[in-house]
Order: sequence, then structure tokens, then C-alpha cells
Amino acid sequence: MAPKNPWQLERTENQIQGTVAKRKRHRDWGGAVLFLLVGLGGLAGGELGLLWPRFDIFAQFTIQFAIFAAAGVVGLFIPRLKGVGAGLVAVLLLCGYGLWPSTNFQTTESSLAAGEKRMKVAQFNLGGQRSSPDGIVGSLRAIKADVITLVETGLNGEAILADLKGDYPFQVNCFASVGCEMAIISKIPLANGKLIYAGQSVPLLKASLGAMYGDIVVVAAHTTRFPHLKAQFSQFRAIAQALEVDAEPLLLMGDFNATPQSRVLKTLAGQLGLTIATDLPSWPATYQLPQLAIDHILISSSVRTLSAETAGQSAGSDHLPIAIVLGVASHTK
Repeated sequence: MAPKNPWQLERTENQIQGTVAKRKRHRDWGGAVLFLLVGLGGLAGGELGLLWPRFDIFAQFTIQFAIFAAAGVVGLFIPRLKGVGAGLVAVLLLCGYGLWPSTNFQTTESSLAAGEKRMKVAQFNLGGQRSSPDGIVGSLRAIKADVITLVETGLNGEAILADLKGDYPFQVNCFASVGCEMAIISKIPLANGKLIYAGQSVPLLKASLGAMYGDIVVVAAHTTRFPHLKAQFSQFRAIAQALEVDAEPLLLMGDFNATPQSRVLKTLAGQLGLTIATDLPSWPATYQLPQLAIDHILISSSVRTLSAETAGQSAGSDHLPIAIVLGVASHTK
């Protein structure tokens, strides 16, 4: 057999090296493109939730999909290791988003308008048996809110409320009803405290603040979570039907297991004429890097936000407490 031409051998070797380099480039680009496609696909899926409710689960993760898309775009401009770079950018952005509630920057508080009363409100899912009662009491005192709604109080609920009685003398709870673990505690007198049911199975705890605070009705709620979308939509419809009969302004607060970008929460707010005043991620707070804003404060049009939303300490709960300062039109002269 005649020996191969050296020139042919060199050309073959160059072709092999070129093919390997090309495959590496494709793999390099592929990682960044994958992040971009996953992000854009998730965002598109969330928009489809407006047509098909089952797609609303994608809207729950709008922030995360946006981060993936942004990381993919950045990765495309990184000279080498584009996929690894996109992954690092995604991790950094997700960590930054999770750390956002913990920054507690000093927020500027708007001045009260004539006839307005200042009121700070907060919502906290205590996480049932996971939380520390003493830690919870300390966390709630540190928030210095005027009105607080509590959900998932667990077996320690009565003890926690007893410890807070000196700070929050006005309290309403539903502990006597099986499976209901909610409370409203307040420095402002509460009236007409009662438990009602939206539909057959969604408990809502209500109390009124009186004329000095615009006759506002405070409602505490806790709804089921996704991916149980059918049950979630059903519960939200029932809540809207139960509360739309109220002529008084509403403060609807609780753990809704839905993010501000979700169709289900937007629909509830629209049906009741409320504004979603909160968007800080509050869960899961186990490692202090929450990713989903599912604890919310929804306000009527007669109520005005005076400050940005803030978060407190989880104290062992898997949720962060959230708080916001409001301006409420008084009905007294």
C-alpha cells in the first residue's frame, strides 16, 4: 500500500481540529441560548395564562423567567464559556432578588394629606409549628405596625397573642373553628370581628377599624397554592363574591400563594377594585433568599401608600413578614 501524501494527512488533521473547535463553539453558544429560550418560553407561557388558566403557573415565576432570559442575553456577549457565564449571572441575579427584602433601606415616607390618618399594616404567615414563639413575638414587635394579620398560627397561636396583648390589645381570631389559624391584632380598636366563609371552604376573618380610619374593613385570608390551579381559581372567585357586597373600603391581607404577576391575583384585585400594594418576595425564607412574592396587602382606592414595602425577620417561619405604611382618609371631623 502506497504511503499517504503528507499534505493530505495535514489537511485531514486540520479538518478534524476544525470540526472539534466548531462543536465546542456550538456547545458554548448552546448554554447561553438555552437560558434565553427557557426565559422567553416561560414569559410567553405566563402571557398565555390570560387565555388558558392552567398556564398561569408560568406567570407565578415571571421574575425567575425574566432573570433567565437576561442571563442568556448577557451570556451571548461573554467571549468564552458563554453557558457557564449565563449560569453565573442567573445565580447572582436570583440571589440578589432573594436578598432584596433583607436590605431594609431607609424609605422615604410621603406626607399625609389633609384629613388622612397614618397607619402601618403588616401580614405574617407564622409557618405553623416551624417558627419560634418568642422569635415571632420579637419580630412582630420590631415591625411596629398598627394592624397585623396572622395566618398559619399553629398550636402556639394563643400563646403568641397572649404575649402580644400589651402591645396589641385589640384582637380577633378564629382558633375555635376547626382548621382556622388566623388572627387580626391591632393597636386601633376593632369592631364587628367575625369569621365568614367564601364558598364552602375558604375562611375569611373580618374586623372594622371605625370612622377615624375610614370605616375600613380588614380581612385576613389564606388560600391554597399552585399547582392546584383549579382549586385556586375557585377560591379566588368565592372570595370576590363574598367581599364585593361590602360597601366599606377594604384591606385584604394574607398569604395568597400567588405572585403579583399571576392572573388569579390580578383578577381578584380587579373584581374588588383593589390595588396590589406589595411585591417583595416573602417565601421560601428558610435560607433568607425568598423567591416568590405570595404574601400580600391589597388596598381600596381610598387608601394611599405612603412608603415602600418592607420586610421583617422570619423568626423560624418559612415566610417573611411584610409591612407597608398607608394613608387612610378619616370620616371624622
